[in-house]
Amino acid sequence: MVGERSEAWWVAQHAGQTVGYMFLQKPYLDHLYVRSDWQGRGIGSSLLNKAKTLSPRQLELRDFKRNTNARAFYEAHGFHVVGYTDGQNNENEPDVRYVWISKQ
Repeated sequence: MVGERSEAWWVAQHAGQTVGYMFLQKPYLDHLYVRSDWQGRGIGSSLLNKAKTLSPRQLELRDFKRNTNARAFYEAHGFHVVGYTDGQNNENEPDVRYVWISKQ
């Protein structure tokens, strides 16, 4: 626990190798990564479902506008676009702000 925010790293491993991970700062999903050779096997969905369990009311994240595969993944998992930036981040890369809100 850091201050009022709970933070957690979650790692997906197979045969001793890290194949994916996420970093959650409730309600902000700061990182979600799956190695390209492991994508499409449900690892990203499992990590995202864990994030929803840990932050059951709402999740927020940002993704690069050009990252169309990841954006489609988030939208398929119930995230909605709530804003855009023209690159106010460390990478100076236009991004999209997403929010998922529980229906319960």
